[in-house]
Amino acid sequence: MRIPLSIAILASAAAAFSPAHGQDRIGVAGAANPLSQLARGSAVRTVVVGENVLFRDQIITSDEGLVQVLFVDGSTFTVGPGARVVIDEFVYQPATGTGSLVAEVTSGALRFVGGRLSKGNNQVRFRTPGGTLGVRGGIANIDLDPPCEDANQCPTETASLVFGEELTLSLPGGGTRRIHQAGYSFVLGSGGNVTVVPTNTLDQSSLQRRLSGQAGTNGGATEEPTAEDVVQSGVPQINSARAPFVVLPRPKPVAVSSRYGPDEETPGVTDTTNAVADTVTEQAQADVVREDVDRSTTPIPRPRPDGVDPRIAAFSTPQEVTAQGQTVTNPGRVGIVTGFDLEPFGAALIEKDGEVIALQIGEDVIALPSALGESAIEPFRSTVLGTEVSGTVFRGPDGFALVFLQESGGRTTADPNAVTYFLTGSPTPTNVVLSGEDDGRTLIRNYALGPDYHKRAQGIRSELRHLNPIVAREFGDALADAAETGFFIVERQGGAETAQTFYAGLLIDGQGANQRSAINVDAGFVTQAGNGLTLVGRRRGSYRLNAANAAAAMTGATGTLPAGEDGQSIFGADGNNFVYTTGVAVRPESDGDSPFFLDRERGDRVLGPGEVLSGVTSVADLEQVIDADTLTRTTRSLTGFAAGMVEPNALQSRQFRSTDVGDFAINFNAQDGTLGGIIRIHDVNNEDPVVRSYQLAFGTDIFGGASSTARGTFVHDDMFGAVATGPVNQEGSPQTTVTTDSGVTIAHVDATPDTYMVSADAVPQPQLFADAGVTPCECRFMEWGWWGTATNFQGDGPVGGRQDFAHLGQWVAGDVTPEADLPTVGSGEYEGHVVGNVVATQEDGSRARYVAVGELEVNFDFADRTGELNVRNFDGRNFGGTIFGNVASDGVSNQFSGQLSGSGLTGRTDGAFAAGPNSAVQGVLGAFDVRGAGYKAVGTYVGEQR
Repeated sequence: MRIPLSIAILASAAAAFSPAHGQDRIGVAGAANPLSQLARGSAVRTVVVGENVLFRDQIITSDEGLVQVLFVDGSTFTVGPGARVVIDEFVYQPATGTGSLVAEVTSGALRFVGGRLSKGNNQVRFRTPGGTLGVRGGIANIDLDPPCEDANQCPTETASLVFGEELTLSLPGGGTRRIHQAGYSFVLGSGGNVTVVPTNTLDQSSLQRRLSGQAGTNGGATEEPTAEDVVQSGVPQINSARAPFVVLPRPKPVAVSSRYGPDEETPGVTDTTNAVADTVTEQAQADVVREDVDRSTTPIPRPRPDGVDPRIAAFSTPQEVTAQGQTVTNPGRVGIVTGFDLEPFGAALIEKDGEVIALQIGEDVIALPSALGESAIEPFRSTVLGTEVSGTVFRGPDGFALVFLQESGGRTTADPNAVTYFLTGSPTPTNVVLSGEDDGRTLIRNYALGPDYHKRAQGIRSELRHLNPIVAREFGDALADAAETGFFIVERQGGAETAQTFYAGLLIDGQGANQRSAINVDAGFVTQAGNGLTLVGRRRGSYRLNAANAAAAMTGATGTLPAGEDGQSIFGADGNNFVYTTGVAVRPESDGDSPFFLDRERGDRVLGPGEVLSGVTSVADLEQVIDADTLTRTTRSLTGFAAGMVEPNALQSRQFRSTDVGDFAINFNAQDGTLGGIIRIHDVNNEDPVVRSYQLAFGTDIFGGASSTARGTFVHDDMFGAVATGPVNQEGSPQTTVTTDSGVTIAHVDATPDTYMVSADAVPQPQLFADAGVTPCECRFMEWGWWGTATNFQGDGPVGGRQDFAHLGQWVAGDVTPEADLPTVGSGEYEGHVVGNVVATQEDGSRARYVAVGELEVNFDFADRTGELNVRNFDGRNFGGTIFGNVASDGVSNQFSGQLSGSGLTGRTDGAFAAGPNSAVQGVLGAFDVRGAGYKAVGTYVGEQR
């Protein structure tokens, strides 16, 4: 009988972690198959379950051996056959969760599952023949004996980020490459060649087999562990008592050009991988560029070097910019941007041997490090600025450098009068991003965003860079666990004058009345500026500081910090770097947004006067350039449902949802990298005295209006997002409307609606499901995600002056089957998940507003067109009812409806069946609402046929 290592390890963990063991013990062998050895000095012995692992131990496995080691911080190694692994360093402080783990892997294969140490920055490292791998907050596979893709393609090493935040590779000859998205792998070839490819293009079968154990073994346990052994082992507590989950890369079908169709000989996996090796490029970086820099080597201001003639950097005369009632002094969009008047002092770049080595402002000289990456500027008294300042220097290739100075101690907001930027670099040629050629290829540029320097100066660590610093401080360390995409630039085919951009981040922390949440979405474009390139974005989002608070909306423009007379803001021969920011001047193309974020709140306002303005300054560092043909990108149209709580004021929340399968629609254009769609939601319980329904348009206008195609970005089938539809450089959206109780439809034309939507796979929330004990549906042939809005209807009509907010609503979409194509015999059984918004009255009379998840079960008789729909464990409640099939309002699509009841709740559901790769009715999707005494919920569901 075969017992998996993950089970066998539990049987011996409790005894191995008793305090009686020596202090040098860093872990325990929780599982060991035969012919695995532990070398300690000159002594070598067979590994047995419960064996202590000490510092500097060497683990050696034979061709059939396998060992799993559980470390005291909760990390695990699975060491495959034919491997040699040495624990070079292990330091762990349980009270703080800090320390480091360094191991050397010289042969074989290894899987690492991170514990507390992996939550830090590069605190877990693996030395391999190809370089040093750093793992942050996740699961990684390392294979030093990968299979050949063909006779001419035999990698020497692969390393894959299965789950987590970051996988870095520091090369022996210098330079660092990074992966910030699960499902990608480093592939090392002979001669030091390194490429980054989607993991699903590699043959992983050999690795999985070697790390899974041999049939007929029991993981080294002398007795098979029971459920009681597992509970008493202590392992669940070591691993935060959280349920396990597995994130697998989405299967990639054979790569076929979306423009020209299949080649004469359709390529297999081998050919596809070879194509990736030819088309994927990366920019190697030398030093660590995030928050794990060595502060001991920080440059400090020093006297101006002798014998070097300074070159004066131009900057304009200070001018005043009024933003949302705040007057800001701003000297212009050139090499130096500051709130201080530098005109009497001048500014200079100090060069030596053709290289910029320092920045001089009057008598202040700031040295620039020669190495690429990031270094801190220790506090010093600036004679020019008249205050103590500190900050950061970031250097990139091709002369790129950013100096960020801020008054020591920081400010509560990103006050532009308290910061000084200096920026220089070689502008990126326009044709690098805007190729101007219709060659049938699309390249996707993936950037890693460094820390927000505004928040860092205040000691705030946040993975949601758009949050106001005051709000970010309230969220605290939870923000470090937020799901965040990289920053993407997606080419558009046909010589387009713009390229699409996309970034998103989401945090849902806690359950029920203890939950808080925040979301950011930025969809924009890159365009030509003078002889260079600049970025114009639109940040939209919302947050809820605690379940008792009303939602707060966030809005504002994003862009890039410019340098030079022409305002170029993307630098390096390959578009290697730019500074992602709120901008420093009102741009005419910014759609009327201010140059700073404005946090719109009502009722339970947490920001005081003058505190609603905030900003962001993060360096974007090019990670990889991906040929879009290596990803799954499908031009298609999907329909479905949406739901959410609409908050017309701080005290009220009203159930709005789709009632017809055509109420949600989304169109994807893989050639342009764009998307657009519509959300229609209705007041299903007639709670609102005026409004009966909303229509919210996002991305490209699917009705053919004159909207900007840059408001929605399609990276691939799992990664996309959009903000509100609207005409270029104009206010409002004629496709965002409200319908009153008298049937009057009013367009949103006087202010830009702050609508956002994003795919769930872009910002996954596995802990939300794990904490509720719910398994999310894979449902890969359908899509679901999040949306929100802050509409602002003006005028003298029935909704004049009204502002409605929606935070973290849900949508679901699929290829809904025509009614005529449904089976007429047989039945279907479906399983999936439910996601919804809840408002629940607490014992003290207060109301808690939060996101909840549950399980879905549908049984449907296609002959009778009737069935049962049941929701289990949704916020601890069960409800369901009979559903009856009919035809949707379009006269073509199928749809079903039914009444719901249970757990003291009553409500209704509307749904439909969707086609999948295996049948015309492989999926089910829909929306629901329920209510009872002191409780109401509204949401969506998605399921797959068993």
